[in-house]
This record gives sequence, structure tokens and C-alpha cells, in this order.
Amino acid sequence: MAKRVVGRAYAFFSSDAPKSEVEAGLDKAREFATHKPKLELSLYDLPTEGMLDEPGLMPIVIMAKVQGRNFFLEASKKGASNEATANELASLMSALQHGQVDDAGASGFEICFKGAQNHFVFHE
Repeated sequence: MAKRVVGRAYAFFSSDAPKSEVEAGLDKAREFATHKPKLELSLYDLPTEGMLDEPGLMPIVIMAKVQGRNFFLEASKKGASNEATANELASLMSALQHGQVDDAGASGFEICFKGAQNHFVFHE
């Protein structure tokens, strides 16, 4: 049986809005994104140690905390690479950040994904 490919990417960002407003904002941001993302999204408060399935993410989480980020968004897409998933997530986050979504805007964000060498890299 062939292995199913699921692309994964992660965004770290800040918002003063409550989590429920950010979730609603993400839904609206899909409409304004350059490429209409077909991503599965899971929004969390920034995780603490031991909460992640990917231990390589913890140093990035620590850096995000130092930078004042308070949200962690996991995106996945069936049949896509990690990098392609990161590209779609970047489009979505740009729409959220640039005020196209009422009061749920993101204040700065970083996106990372697991690259070809099985190490996390930042999306540019």
C-alpha cells in the first residue's frame, strides 16, 4: 500500500484578539488569500514543552515565545509537500496580517516546515 503524503507547516504569530475571533478571522482570510488555501487548520495557544508531537519544533516555540508570539497554527494538506503547504499557509497568514480580516489580525508571523534534510526551515 502506498504511503499517503500529507504536507505540514506551522505558523507562530501574535494577536490581541481572543482565540475564537482568530479562528473566525482565519475562515474569512481564506477568501482574501492570494491562492485559496485548502488546508486543514488547528489553532492553539503557544504550546509548552511536552505538548508537541514534533520535538524539533520546541526550539522554534521557545524563540516564538521570546518574540512575544502567543498563537501556534498547524496546517496540513493531503497530497501536498511540506513546502507547498507552507506556501499556502503564508498566503493565508498574509491576508490575516494585512487587516483584511476585521479585528483578528496577526501581528507578525513566522512559518516553518520540515525540509528535505528532515530539519525545520523557515518559509521566506
